Amino acid sequence: GYETMLECKHAFDAQGITTSNVRFDLAAISKRMVLPKADLFFSFDGFQAWGVSGAWSILKSLRRSGIKYALFTNNPGKLNIRASEFLNVRRAPIHLNPPEKAIRNITMVDDHLPDP
Repeated sequence: GYETMLECKHAFDAQGITTSNVRFDLAAISKRMVLPKADLFFSFDGFQAWGVSGAWSILKSLRRSGIKYALFTNNPGKLNIRASEFLNVRRAPIHLNPPEKAIRNITMVDDHLPDP
């Protein structure tokens, strides 16, 4: 949760990893959220934790903010069921286009399979 991410941010700051060129920010999820100016948005399992509604808020904010790159966890081959810990941004209701690049060695499930 938030406390874990805050600990991670403090650890990066303490190690001197953050500089004028590298910064880690935390943002509260809301429909009107504004993301800080950045080149890259990174989230590991955030969409899964936030669910479809939170994912929509993030995606809309990404578009408004002009952040050029997004790197986040997806669950290919999964359906977006309300009470699930999985989120597949390529399936309904989100329907993102295929990524420019994908890291595919995390799962063996092919995302090009039709919905069951």
